[in-house]
Amino acid sequence: MTALNLSHRTAPNVFSMGMWCSLATWSKYALSCREKRAPASHNYESPETMSTYSIGKQIAGYTLQNMVGKGAAGEVWLASTPNGQTVAIKLMNLNLMSSTAAEKHHERMAREIEALQSLSHPCIPALVDYKLDHEPPFLVMSYVRGEPHDKLLRTGQMMQIPLAVRILILRQIADAIACAHEKGIVHRDIKPANVLGVEHPYLIDFNLAVKVDSIRSTMQEVGTSLYMPPETNVPDALSDNYSFAVYAYEMLFGLHPIFRAEDMDVLGGMSNTLMLAASRIMRGEWRVPTRVPFSELPLDIRNANLSALDAIFTRAFGSREGRYLDPREFVADVEKALNIPAVRRGKESSKRRDLRADESVDLNAPTDVLFVPDEVRAQFDLSHYEKSVDADSVAVPFAPPPRLETDDFTILENERAAARAKTKRIVIGVTILVMIVIVVLIVLSQTSP
Repeated sequence: MTALNLSHRTAPNVFSMGMWCSLATWSKYALSCREKRAPASHNYESPETMSTYSIGKQIAGYTLQNMVGKGAAGEVWLASTPNGQTVAIKLMNLNLMSSTAAEKHHERMAREIEALQSLSHPCIPALVDYKLDHEPPFLVMSYVRGEPHDKLLRTGQMMQIPLAVRILILRQIADAIACAHEKGIVHRDIKPANVLGVEHPYLIDFNLAVKVDSIRSTMQEVGTSLYMPPETNVPDALSDNYSFAVYAYEMLFGLHPIFRAEDMDVLGGMSNTLMLAASRIMRGEWRVPTRVPFSELPLDIRNANLSALDAIFTRAFGSREGRYLDPREFVADVEKALNIPAVRRGKESSKRRDLRADESVDLNAPTDVLFVPDEVRAQFDLSHYEKSVDADSVAVPFAPPPRLETDDFTILENERAAARAKTKRIVIGVTILVMIVIVVLIVLSQTSP
């Protein structure tokens, strides 16, 4: 008892020390939670307050309306043309123009323009105008509306959309990727955040896109590491196909196939992420469809041929030699394994008109690309995801600069929130326990002779 014998004089000090330790622990936890809850790149409380431009400013005849995206390299604004049509304009950051990184980002914008000039596909936003020699340099694209798929996955809304429609989306995006590959263009950043819309999906953000014949002269290890293949080879069409397969898995199952919420605490740079991905793929420690607990399978996947999906995704994530050469072939195999009625395809335009040369073109008019059957449309109000213009939900062809660190865990946000809540409960419990122990010690010190 002598070891626990605390005098009346020291007891208050022990109590105060315990209180301060508890408060310090809680404050540290609260600050860490605040940092983890930093807004994703799609969400801005007051975008215009952070902009280097202002509403109403004229840029080569385009009137800025409101900013909908911002990154280190630049900003994307909704703008109106002289004839009142709405477009999306991407502007280089004014501060960046006088920095040492200006040349690099100027080259990226030039490559993005070059890629979009050579692409003509209904699911890729059209290039309307550009001026690289303007101050600031800018490019203008057709306005497209729709929610980014990372947001739909994060909120669980994607899994409420009928499986037939999700497959239809995958089919159209696969066709857009194949179109780029046929033109010798590698996207290099295929992920849910770069796909927009439900009834009319778009593949966006060709900021990192590069032609195959010039890829060795550019920075090779760029992109979002959670969606990059583990091999260290020069990126090519096979790399894009791997990234698309990861995105497709999320569209079917609602979760990333390889990474989990707890990985955020152990992953560091790109190399660590890719090494972990390679290890899990080789050891079969990813979310193999047949090993997912039945209760965790989405309802519309439970009747699928899971063994066939095992083989399909094992091939898609596997070695380059056996990987799918065409993303459309991959989607066709997935569709067969899912045992769902085929969704018919609507009339597509084989040619894209030169929007810059034709001022009469309605840039806001929807393209008749997809035909969703009435029986599928009746299951879900797809128009819910094709929202009107606002700074929080409008879809524009832009994303922040490539992240070489693994900081894009938006798809796992629900799991992360649950983990944070569990940690919070543990911290509160430990704090209460410490307080109880301190009170017991005080009582013992007061009752001891």
